[in-house]
Amino acid sequence: MRNKNMFKIKFKIIILATVFLTTSLMLPYFAHATATFVIINGDAAGEGFNDPGAPDPASTAGGNTGATLGAQRLQALQFVADIWGNLIDSSVDIRIEAEFNPQYCTSTSAVLASCGAISVAYNFAGALRADTLYSIALANKLAGTDLDPTNNDIGATFNSDIGTASCLDTYFWYYGLDASPPIGGIDFVSIALHELAHGLGFQTFVNLTTGAKFNGYDDHFMIYLGDHSTGMLYPDMTNAERVTASTDTGDLHWTGPVVVAESIFLTAGRHQPSGHVEMYAPSPAEPGSSVSHFSTSLIPDQIMEPAYLGPNHDVGLAGALMADIGWMTGEPVDLYVLVDLSGSYMDDIAEFKTNANSLINDLDTRFDLKVGLGSFVDYPINPFGSATYGDYAYQQVLDLTADTANVITAINGLSIVSGAGADDPESQLAALYQAATGAGQVISGYPGATIATNQQANFRNNVIKLFLLWTDAPFHYPGDPGDISYPGPSFNDTISAIMALDPPQVLGIRSGDDEGALEDLREIAEGTGALAPEGGVDCDGDGTNDILEGDPIVCSVAVTGEGIAQAMAAVVEAAVEPYTAEIVVRNPINLKSKIVAVYILTTYIVDAQDIDPESICFGSVATPGIGDCTEAHGNYNFKDIDGDGDDDMVLHFNTGETGFTMGDTQACITGKTLTTGHKIQGCTDIHILSPRN
Repeated sequence: MRNKNMFKIKFKIIILATVFLTTSLMLPYFAHATATFVIINGDAAGEGFNDPGAPDPASTAGGNTGATLGAQRLQALQFVADIWGNLIDSSVDIRIEAEFNPQYCTSTSAVLASCGAISVAYNFAGALRADTLYSIALANKLAGTDLDPTNNDIGATFNSDIGTASCLDTYFWYYGLDASPPIGGIDFVSIALHELAHGLGFQTFVNLTTGAKFNGYDDHFMIYLGDHSTGMLYPDMTNAERVTASTDTGDLHWTGPVVVAESIFLTAGRHQPSGHVEMYAPSPAEPGSSVSHFSTSLIPDQIMEPAYLGPNHDVGLAGALMADIGWMTGEPVDLYVLVDLSGSYMDDIAEFKTNANSLINDLDTRFDLKVGLGSFVDYPINPFGSATYGDYAYQQVLDLTADTANVITAINGLSIVSGAGADDPESQLAALYQAATGAGQVISGYPGATIATNQQANFRNNVIKLFLLWTDAPFHYPGDPGDISYPGPSFNDTISAIMALDPPQVLGIRSGDDEGALEDLREIAEGTGALAPEGGVDCDGDGTNDILEGDPIVCSVAVTGEGIAQAMAAVVEAAVEPYTAEIVVRNPINLKSKIVAVYILTTYIVDAQDIDPESICFGSVATPGIGDCTEAHGNYNFKDIDGDGDDDMVLHFNTGETGFTMGDTQACITGKTLTTGHKIQGCTDIHILSPRN
């Protein structure tokens, strides 16, 4: 039964990418993820993808091994699906309904292909925004389930008349996989790569003639469209204003943060200093091309411009745009923020609230993010804290959630406990311990000091887990004198509770200049393995690293909290960054040999004896799970390879399972540490022996 919050899109109104013939240039854009595409062949017997004719010899020479013309077409489309499958995330299969049929064509121009989402969905569990339409494949990804199981997700039609009389008769489809078509060859892979982007969501559903939203709803693409000449965003415009913006050449921009960050290489088509990228908005409008493409003014050219610009197998800025609309969510990260709400934090919390929206949404575009929130002051026991003013050692504000709107609301709802206790140290350790365990605490004679049970951060399995502790004061420790001895947990007990969780790291942010607070934050960060990656950490974005490689990840901000958004983003990014491992590979590599030896060296940031050998994969790219992930001899050993007095790890892998081929020039390992589960990766130059050797 169709989801009631879903519309079927008639195929005839799906975005048509009208294409012409010129030349191109492209810079690379890198991302990695996993999605599975399933191609549903819509052609009848003997035609299109089922054409039994002889394969095109030029395409065969270009790496396409299909035994018939139809098989070559399928192989080329699968090649494109695999490119996108390695760039986007989805646990739900993406079904492409594909066929060859006649389309508009003359001897000088043609619609080479058309493609788009078959349906859209809205207000489903996992939607990034309420009352917003999502292309069905993206909606399925966000929901984690197939919302429209009786229908396919993407419809794609390729022009079957290309190369026939009066239809670009001096050209022909080229199905090679090498981006090197002969003269007259139209590179099918480049066209299909462009078209599938539309089906994945590179399209607006707005009626460009009237400016009306489809069924009155915003769509996920229009969110980041803005008219630079008016300063208005597409969703906030009237219908008439959208019509005008859609023909405002040079002023219709993409404002999404990932495209803005990744587009710095453009020498034209990028607005300075905002970084916004121009979208295609010719006057008069061009149905099927306007708005849902990058502008033709971009230099270097991009594959998602409205014309075929020659062979190009790089998705370029289209990959960044996919990240903006929700496809490439990056590393899964659970971030539980513990906030000091003592009286001295009045201005800090105001700064936090001011930056909450931009901070949380920025992190959400970079990571598969869940955020939780806890707060602390101190036990309401003299002189640690005051029952009169409602002090407390720990309270959960919001458990981990992917709903960024709820997180921002929770941050904006924080309020200071103005009557903080008479001493400076506070209950940071109690807050961390309770957030890790949910154990709760009852202190006889002090009912106001009770900490309710089950207030722990409920981290997901197999994700990067982070506590972020923000304070301006040192920690209280057991034995500190008062009406009773300080009742909080010890440092070691807190570390043990955290490390029992497949451990989170504790990141620190200090407000002000209290050296005791800085020392305690560094100690807890180091105790949980939160150490700066290669290159260190720039806490304030001034281009200078404030934390050296291998030092605890603790940033300092102004006593007013100014700089908190930059610092929070910096420490989270640093914690997610893999440690760089130094590796040595026995060179040269002979592909005919059964075994290749790999050595992982001990450095001051990576201890080889703390590496999980079962996590190590070895191949040509630093991507977890790629290459050979099984030690060839079923064991490993330690030996001082580089003569520095420290033992290094020695492993062996089956050469035939690494994925190396002639022409590879680097070898990489990926893995994680045993004690903290922190990711490691490292690469080195290699030489592959030619077959004659």
